[in-house]
Amino acid sequence: MYRYLNIEPPTAKKKRSTEDCRAASKVYDAEKWERHFQESWKKDFPWLIHDPGKPDKRISKMFCQVCRSVYGPLAVNRRQPGIPDKYTKYAAGPLVTGCTNMKRTVLSGHALSEGHKEAVANIARRTAKPGETEAEKCIQQMNHQVFDRLTILFRTAHAIAYHSRPFLDMIWMCNLDEKKGINVGNTYRNDKQCKQFIEAIAAVEKRGQEADLMDAKFISLLSDGSVDVATIENEVVYGRFAIKGEVKTVFLAMQSVARANAPGIYKALMKSLVFENISLQQMQQKIVGFGCDGASVNTGSVSGVITLLQTNISKEIVLVKCLAHRLELAFKDAIKGIHLYTKLNTLLTELFKFYHTSSLQTENLKQTFRALGLQTALPHRVGGTRWVSHVLGALIQVWKGYAAYVKHLGQVASEHSNKKQPKAKHLSMLLSSKELVVFGNFLTDVLTVISTLSQQLQRDEIGIYHSYEQIQATIMVVKKYKERFW
Repeated sequence: MYRYLNIEPPTAKKKRSTEDCRAASKVYDAEKWERHFQESWKKDFPWLIHDPGKPDKRISKMFCQVCRSVYGPLAVNRRQPGIPDKYTKYAAGPLVTGCTNMKRTVLSGHALSEGHKEAVANIARRTAKPGETEAEKCIQQMNHQVFDRLTILFRTAHAIAYHSRPFLDMIWMCNLDEKKGINVGNTYRNDKQCKQFIEAIAAVEKRGQEADLMDAKFISLLSDGSVDVATIENEVVYGRFAIKGEVKTVFLAMQSVARANAPGIYKALMKSLVFENISLQQMQQKIVGFGCDGASVNTGSVSGVITLLQTNISKEIVLVKCLAHRLELAFKDAIKGIHLYTKLNTLLTELFKFYHTSSLQTENLKQTFRALGLQTALPHRVGGTRWVSHVLGALIQVWKGYAAYVKHLGQVASEHSNKKQPKAKHLSMLLSSKELVVFGNFLTDVLTVISTLSQQLQRDEIGIYHSYEQIQATIMVVKKYKERFW
């Protein structure tokens, strides 16, 4: 058209490239277009936080409350549990440090980002009620048959631990359950898995103890030493406290000690006070008493365990010696040097050895019991950790089968060709001694009362007042025995 009109055509506009369009758009946004925060965005993005900035600078920023609480400076820990390391890069994200680009597209892109989704899931896990987390829901949806198998295996492991049986019993106990028609599956039926089951049970029980210890205002420690079958010295530690008037005694730990001296026992006590949610310092502040068996390593005023506790923790810690131990030691001191008791102890010891070391004599004694129409009562060992109860048990067995013992020992003593004849004659003479029999029956009466007192003093719920009452009642009974015999 311009050619026919003899007119010069206008200069053609140059087509802009993509890069030129982007550059022009940036210049337009920076110099001409003024973007502002829209309050309506908060309805679509409830996690959005707007900071208008200072009045003089007017630099407003946008934040994501969820991401900022997980990745940002408001987080309790920068490295939140359950968040992989690859998400730590979001700690420097624009909506964590503050975004000045007031565009809706920025918010939409952030809502779909992987880091934001993980932060939302993390918040949901932390705020979920028990039984509503994803892990708990998966367990609840587990096959009921598998869950029932695990229940049986856990109960078996608990029984093994409760009765102090070896972990290898897990194998034959599972085989026995299978023979009974109980489906226990083919997995976890070994000693290693039994150990893991017991550790899991112990962890749950310890959390329950921890809750009680947190509620307790004051705690007393009870400690005693023991040596296991591997000849390893161990220290057994218990905690005793009261909550709302209810006295509780809980097992805290069994700690192995390299050497059973005061520093070693003190270190074992401190190890037993380590819990997940209670610091050692908090536990130490609650300690008001220490109970032990009265050994010098515990009660020493210079370098004993009680001295270390009073020096390192508090001078107000009270030492309480075990009343049951003191009762036995007091009775031992009372009968020390009594000639009749020495003879009686010799009789009980030798009588036990006479039959315990010879199956022939034991069988002949059983035949004597059957011939006399008496119930079999074999002799018991005198020695043991519970001295009073062991002596009482040995005396009761002798009196139950006194006639059978006298008759059988008399028969053996009359057999001159029998190698046991001298020993049987000596034991028969002791059993026939009037003064020894009278003293033995008197000692049985006294030990019955003392044994009852010892059992009362060992009850978990007993207090100092009830202990005093039991001791006074025992003293009255012993005085009556004195009036009856002398």
